[in-house]
Amino acid sequence: MFRAFRGPQAWFPEFPGNLDSLIAATAAAHGLIVVTHNVKDMERCWVRVCNPWE
Repeated sequence: MFRAFRGPQAWFPEFPGNLDSLIAATAAAHGLIVVTHNVKDMERCWVRVCNPWE
């Protein structure tokens, strides 16, 4: 029953989380670059990412 409530993440474990998706959608809609240390998860959202700690 828990799988039914997880939505797309139940079938696609690499699917980004809700918060990552919201941040990525906002950045994509406004042509922005996401600045984060969490590059791996954000790159799955197909947005431009910058890691200032590298």
